[in-house]
Amino acid sequence: MLKVNAHVMNDEIQNAINKMAETSQAVRDLLSKRFQYLASPENRYTSLKYQMDLNTQYYEGIDNEREKQRKDYYNRVLKRFIDKYSVEVCFDDNLSYDDYEHIDNLLFNNASLEEIKTYAEALQLDLS
Repeated sequence: MLKVNAHVMNDEIQNAINKMAETSQAVRDLLSKRFQYLASPENRYTSLKYQMDLNTQYYEGIDNEREKQRKDYYNRVLKRFIDKYSVEVCFDDNLSYDDYEHIDNLLFNNASLEEIKTYAEALQLDLS
């Protein structure tokens, strides 16, 4: 049985890859390339540093993908609001993804301009 000595994978993933390697030449080839990559000290350092950075982000609660989605949602809500009401508005760009989702739902459900502004102002006051 081929043993995977991975730095970035947990035991469950390693076991699944080991099972696939038993029957698939393609998986064995990929593992071989990975081992060749990790044979170089600088590549091993890069791999370990990447794993440590991921762990740090996880424990500090940083989720870059979620942050990107939140910023995209902010831009989408702002554009929809301006398109729908032809009014310049400035939503707080530090609201949560869920808050932007709620504002988007209000826009979708044809809420009044005042209703949306009241909700947005209440959120900004809660953050202060």
